[in-house]
Amino acid sequence: VYFFQKKASDNGLTLKSIVFSPGAVAGPANSPAKSASREVKPVGFSLNVSGGYGGLKNFLSALESSSRLFQVESIYFSSAEAQQSAVKSRNQLSTYDFRLEVKTYTY
Repeated sequence: VYFFQKKASDNGLTLKSIVFSPGAVAGPANSPAKSASREVKPVGFSLNVSGGYGGLKNFLSALESSSRLFQVESIYFSSAEAQQSAVKSRNQLSTYDFRLEVKTYTY
């Protein structure tokens, strides 16, 4: 969780939430049954962040260059400004809400 908070912050994004997929996190990793099995298991989760498009590009680049394998399966976005009728100045950057569906793997 800290990794995603740090990378989001470093790239001008705000991490709103992380939601793990049902069944993604099993019981204790050090249980006898688990330690005997050395299978690689997928762990899926959803990241909700807000910020600019450039920040998202840099955040994705940080995930790509991470030593841990992350697979971004989908990206959804919406604009908070699209729901408002206020006129913005050209110098303001648009802020978006992004939801990334991500998968990683663990033993």
